[in-house]
Amino acid sequence: MVRYGLTLIDGPSQEPVSVSEAKTHLNITHSNDDTLLDTLITAARQACETETRRQFCIARYELKMDEFPEMIIVPRPPLWTVEQIEYVDSGGTLLNLDQSVYQVDKDSEPGRIQPAYGETWPSHRDQLNAV
Repeated sequence: MVRYGLTLIDGPSQEPVSVSEAKTHLNITHSNDDTLLDTLITAARQACETETRRQFCIARYELKMDEFPEMIIVPRPPLWTVEQIEYVDSGGTLLNLDQSVYQVDKDSEPGRIQPAYGETWPSHRDQLNAV
């Protein structure tokens, strides 16, 4: 079993339901509770994301692992993009892995990352959060 740490870097810039849409659905015509509605919409999204282990709105995460598994299974689907893969080499230097060395499968759920054809993951230092 591959252990990993997942840290939210940037949360969603907007919610899946706007305050205006919620007010229309609830037949609310005043703006006295707009702040409360906004808070409730965010709380509902977060609760649903936690329960389903999915991401409902675009957000940025950092995934850390102790080593390269055969295939990286990316939590909280759907996967939109992979910005970069960094690892600590055997000498202790933090390096950025060239995108030509790995392939990203955004079509599967959850998303997957594995070495490109004919490639292997590089050697890394035996330490916590090396990848």
